Amino acid sequence: MTLNKHRPATRRFSGGIVASVFVATAMVVSFGIGPVWASWSVSSVPGGYGTSAASTVSAGQTPAATASGPTSITVSWPASTLSGGQAVTGYTVKRFNSTTLVEQSALGGCSGTVTETTCIETSVPSGSWTYSVIPRVATDWTGAESPKSATVSTDSISPSNDVSISGSNSWLGANSVYYRGSVAGTLTVTNAVTDAGSGPASSTSSLGGLATGWTHVGSTVSIPAGGPFVSNSFTWSVGTTSNPSISIAGRDVAGNAVVSLLPLVPDSTAPTVGTVTYGTESTSTSVPISFTTGTDDGSGISDRLLQRASAPLTESTCGTFGSFTTVTNGTNPTSPFTDRTVRGTCYKYQYVTSDRVGNTGTPATNSNVVKVASSATSRISWSTSSSCVDRDEATSNVQIWTCNSSPQQTWTSNANGSLTVFGLCLQIPAGQTANNTLVSTGACTGAPSQVWAQVDGALLNQASGRCLDLDFGDSTDGRQLQVFDCVGGPGQTWIGPG
Repeated sequence: MTLNKHRPATRRFSGGIVASVFVATAMVVSFGIGPVWASWSVSSVPGGYGTSAASTVSAGQTPAATASGPTSITVSWPASTLSGGQAVTGYTVKRFNSTTLVEQSALGGCSGTVTETTCIETSVPSGSWTYSVIPRVATDWTGAESPKSATVSTDSISPSNDVSISGSNSWLGANSVYYRGSVAGTLTVTNAVTDAGSGPASSTSSLGGLATGWTHVGSTVSIPAGGPFVSNSFTWSVGTTSNPSISIAGRDVAGNAVVSLLPLVPDSTAPTVGTVTYGTESTSTSVPISFTTGTDDGSGISDRLLQRASAPLTESTCGTFGSFTTVTNGTNPTSPFTDRTVRGTCYKYQYVTSDRVGNTGTPATNSNVVKVASSATSRISWSTSSSCVDRDEATSNVQIWTCNSSPQQTWTSNANGSLTVFGLCLQIPAGQTANNTLVSTGACTGAPSQVWAQVDGALLNQASGRCLDLDFGDSTDGRQLQVFDCVGGPGQTWIGPG
């Protein structure tokens, strides 16, 4: 080992005091491992000898790292010294990916040599990080690297607003909130803020622009933790026509914000009138109806209702009609529509449309009145074939048989829902409602086992909730009919009576 030495330096001052000189020297190790830094404190007194003592740099101490903004981190640490108590001249700050521990380039005030015991790193990418510090003296004299800090995260990505509204007479469209200003109303805005980084923190609501007729107290809502956050009420009075805007600002824990503007659009105009079309006389209990829907240039069509009013039919005269009510499956129906009716009854129909904020248009009506005959008599044919429903005189069983003009195939559909032949009712045995229950005729009692409804070409038995069925579609003469789950198809399709 070769050692470059410096002679002790002394200087006598007027007071006779000898100064101490702090000298740093380099010891170059001949084994090629680079310079190792140390120091000697050299001093002398009159009549004495110089003395020396080696000094080292203490290790760095664990730093604390806290997020001071979406992309800023403040790092601070206790000061390090030389073993002799002298302060170091600076520090190197290192940042690591907390998962992979790969070192990153320190940015902002934490780059290069930091001469204080705190620094702020700015423009830090989104992620999770940990920090260490290395004390240093001059350029190459360093202490041991500190342990790493606890993990700290940055989040530079703004959250997303997921906005919905609740309240009467209002509707949230793609970019606007429509409201029915002809009546008073109120709404609230719910913001389900989403954020994959630091997480949702709050939502702030306010009302801006010309807001005549509107009332709202702006607020920042931060509960429940993580959302969704519900605003204070937005309220409008009768006759309001102004167009202010709702501002919704969603924030994440890191402080990033995103603002959504929702213009408020008044809509007090009802949809235009559509059409409804249907016939008059009907021997069938199935009444076909067609209709068209009007238009709406505001919030748009929402509910469509097919409604009917009924009156008793006496011979050919209709009695007093009741109020219109929505038919079964008549909410938002598809045209054409088949209504199931009762024999011996008169019907008239209307088609009503409303928009999304509650404006209801003038009903579409028709001057026709459907008179459903009290009874209808004809054969009941199977689908479009030449086979018909037939009563076996010998057994009273009901079977499939080649169509003919015999009384055994002449059935009457009655107002009470019964199907009769020779004054006897088509029935299933009382108390037997399972699949494959065989069908016969018997004395009419009005029991549910003898009540049948024509539904979309099928004959539905009231007691069993199952349909008249030709097993496996086998139309061999004499094959007895049954009831089975209503599955549609040719095996359950019957035409007549009426």
